[in-house]
Amino acid sequence: MQRIQVGMIHARKIVTVTADDDTFQLDVDGQTVATVPHTSGRGIHRYKAYPTQQPRRPR
Repeated sequence: MQRIQVGMIHARKIVTVTADDDTFQLDVDGQTVATVPHTSGRGIHRYKAYPTQQPRRPR
């Protein structure tokens, strides 16, 4: 499994991920923000995207 983080600066923006044979390219608002090497030899079977998590406040 490989996780890619784009950072809080891109929170609430749509990120387009292009998967090539050996890299992932991440685009935000038409600009490439990261090119990440594909570290696993296995193919992509599924993906998940999560919103940022706010820390829980103590009661």
